[in-house]
Amino acid sequence: MHRHDEWVNDEIKKLCRLPEQRLETPLQQGKWSIKQTVGHMYYWDQYILKEIIPSITNGAIIQAFPDHDLFNEKATEKSNRYAAKEMLQTFLKQRRQLLAAYEKYPKTIEFKIEQERGTMTANSLRTLFEEHDVHHLKEMNSFIDNTKGD
Repeated sequence: MHRHDEWVNDEIKKLCRLPEQRLETPLQQGKWSIKQTVGHMYYWDQYILKEIIPSITNGAIIQAFPDHDLFNEKATEKSNRYAAKEMLQTFLKQRRQLLAAYEKYPKTIEFKIEQERGTMTANSLRTLFEEHDVHHLKEMNSFIDNTKGD
């Protein structure tokens, strides 16, 4: 497991120790809760696992990512069907599946995703979404740090 993957795993496990109510509280007014943020990450992982990974072959041109706003709205709706800790545990399970799927692709296989610049490898796709993880985990950790006394 890469250092980043261990970090994400550890951070989500820490979040699992918080009370459900805290996981359901919006990070800021009008923003997602921790549960919804992790749900958002979960549904992007699911998209990669089900739509992109199976299409990876050398020289493939893979369908463009879906409209982000619409996709995120649907992800939020779907994540609301889960209890908070269940969403976090479901994310961890699927993330392990995604990491195993990435490992199957050699660094030499290059593909293109429509509307994205340049060619990609499984590793560069992974790096793109690692940046996404960092962004959201920083948001969630900031919320936790700023609401410790609440």
